[in-house]
Amino acid sequence: MLAVCVDVGKTTTRVGVYDEDWIVIERSPTSDIATGTKTEFLTGLEKQIRTSVSSQGIDKESIDRIAVAAPGPIDSVSETAYFLHDEPIGIETLSSLAPTYLVNDATCGAVAEHRLGNHDTDDILYVTISTSIGAGVVLGGEIVQGWRGNAGEVGHLKLTDCEIPCPWCDGIGHWMAACSGSQLPALAKSVADKDISEASELFAAATSGETDALAVLDRMHAHNAEALTQLTNILNPEVVVLDGGVVLNNEQEMLEGIDQHFGTGCFNSYPHIEIANLGDRSVLEGLRIICTQSTGMAPIHS
Repeated sequence: MLAVCVDVGKTTTRVGVYDEDWIVIERSPTSDIATGTKTEFLTGLEKQIRTSVSSQGIDKESIDRIAVAAPGPIDSVSETAYFLHDEPIGIETLSSLAPTYLVNDATCGAVAEHRLGNHDTDDILYVTISTSIGAGVVLGGEIVQGWRGNAGEVGHLKLTDCEIPCPWCDGIGHWMAACSGSQLPALAKSVADKDISEASELFAAATSGETDALAVLDRMHAHNAEALTQLTNILNPEVVVLDGGVVLNNEQEMLEGIDQHFGTGCFNSYPHIEIANLGDRSVLEGLRIICTQSTGMAPIHS
């Protein structure tokens, strides 16, 4: 029997097909189906799964489970994700193929980095900073998912010195409203009245020594350090693993900048802050690992 694992990102979607020994036999190219309407997404996802399976000469009846990792927030009880224009998306369409499971993608990243990332600890806070900000938690070697799968939904943590409106809700000064890749232009405007269209422009300007860009990055590092300090006080991780496009494209800058600000108000032992090691395969690998466990996942539809 086969399992299909799906990593649904806000910009790309990946599908992996695994045999009974959980060896990957097909990993499809990325696609951008997480756009358009809910119907278009679900239709595109089912088509991508069917294509990935049939390309190996496998009949769809051989699939015995489909596990989907989606950006939070999700509702693993009511099988709903909200990553597409905040519209609730049930994955019931896929249940015509096999029993279906839903997991927060950052939880999958945390599991993969814990098992495969060589961080040498059973207490990990995994934080991904990309289009938005999310987290996954492994404590004492156990996955922490929460009641409805959102234990690491940290992007709306309130910062103390930020008045940027949050585009994902009606709040003000949330962590991902200031420091996610999609919101760094808003931070640049707020801090230095600097106009940029994307995050890479800000880092390039700072590398060139532009004073206003350096001031914006310093504020970003302070915000990131404040949020990570709050989470350290709550969770007491031994290692904080940083992932996501903003981090992986600027590793040294992110590590050094956070280190300069981290610790103010921290009442737990300081964690080691490290870069993720698995790249864009972390979510699929984590989902595969979760699927192999006898507990922690129940089928949404069967």
